[in-house]
Amino acid sequence: MKYLLFLPFVLFFYSCSTLKSDAGKSIRNTPDVGIEWEYSEKINDAYQKDMDSVINAEIQKYNAAGHQLHLHKKRVKDKDYLFIEFKEGKLTTKGDRAAGYIVTGLGLVATPALLIALNTGFVAAFYYVPENKFLIKCTYSDNLADPSSHGKKFVGTTGALFAKKQKQVNKLYTKFSVKLDGIFLNLEKELLMHQ
Repeated sequence: MKYLLFLPFVLFFYSCSTLKSDAGKSIRNTPDVGIEWEYSEKINDAYQKDMDSVINAEIQKYNAAGHQLHLHKKRVKDKDYLFIEFKEGKLTTKGDRAAGYIVTGLGLVATPALLIALNTGFVAAFYYVPENKFLIKCTYSDNLADPSSHGKKFVGTTGALFAKKQKQVNKLYTKFSVKLDGIFLNLEKELLMHQ
């Protein structure tokens, strides 16, 4: 009985965050799809430039792999396209890393040691681990989307405290690339199923 009550909630929340193409769309009537993206005001220019490169490279890689679906940067006349909105994007700075080392050092070592030395009877600890991050929301255009599709959010993070910055940033871009490839493959799979 509990599961019968739980199932509608799961289905409801799952349906609120979906990325589905319209059943009337197939690979025959939708052989190519545009990709459009934009950034929120909070995202700095360097991050945008790097993500632009990742998206363009992923589109080229996808098309070069010989898929039945062809992708391109959205043109003005395109009605079938995928829209990627960068809600958040952050690359840690030297200040973030310094704060992470200081706060974590004080919170995990100095504060508990002081509380133990003062014989307070309790131990408290805290830490701060800065992250490189992206948060995107993907939606299909009205012409391509199933009426029940509301878009889907994707998040990717990498730690930034205990590794070289460029290595962690590259990991973040790789995570984004993998998510993007999955979105492209899922769209092609849906269009092939609708034939």
